[in-house]
Amino acid sequence: MKIGYAKVSTREQSFDLQMDALKTAGCTKICREKISGARAERPVLDELITNIRGGDVLVIWKLDRQGRSLKHLVELVADLIEKDVGLLSFNDPIDTTTAQGRLVIIFKASRSQNFHADRNRRPVTNNAKGTRWRPNAYLPKG
Repeated sequence: MKIGYAKVSTREQSFDLQMDALKTAGCTKICREKISGARAERPVLDELITNIRGGDVLVIWKLDRQGRSLKHLVELVADLIEKDVGLLSFNDPIDTTTAQGRLVIIFKASRSQNFHADRNRRPVTNNAKGTRWRPNAYLPKG
């Protein structure tokens, strides 16, 4: 059985796009959760993971909506694999029902974590127009 999980972080965000995609993916059950990404607990997701059965597939909208951090994402995927549950991401080439898909999710998760770390480390410059990102700050000069 395909079970969908949709998450938004703020009142301004809508479930509509995620719900349409999860229905299109053939999910027979969809769990929705409105909770900040900064919060450690996610009661709906936790209950879903507890009750999901072997052979089921958890379908999500995007990988970054699923895990709070790389560590959390890897632990979640490991729990799903241990339960013989697949993970399918609608917007990422992720399908852990195959060995190749399990490898891709580990690679994708680590790349995502590195991107966020690099973005947060990137120096800024102050000028008359305000603070701006310097996207080429770490590129070699010359």
